[in-house]
Amino acid sequence: MRIYEFEVQEGCEWVAPVADTDFEIFRSFDGSAKLAGWEPVQMRLVREDEHGRPLLPADVPWLGKHAPVLKENASAALGSLLATMVSCCPWHATKRLWWSST
Repeated sequence: MRIYEFEVQEGCEWVAPVADTDFEIFRSFDGSAKLAGWEPVQMRLVREDEHGRPLLPADVPWLGKHAPVLKENASAALGSLLATMVSCCPWHATKRLWWSST
């Protein structure tokens, strides 16, 4: 059996919580279901690097391999397959989604 892991792609968009303290929510992911009782977290796309250079758009912007984030294109392409294996929880005030393994 092959096991695939997400990996950061240099030069591509990232995603981050608006409030730095919300990183702890994602760091606590342990593979258990999160949908029940989930409170959406306000997130932002990081579209420029630390030098102000634009980053390439990504359908799966990087947050971390423990909490993959899917934009609408990726969700539309993979959503029905992933929904049988993982929980899908909405971000705050957006249609984009993040997925947590269950």
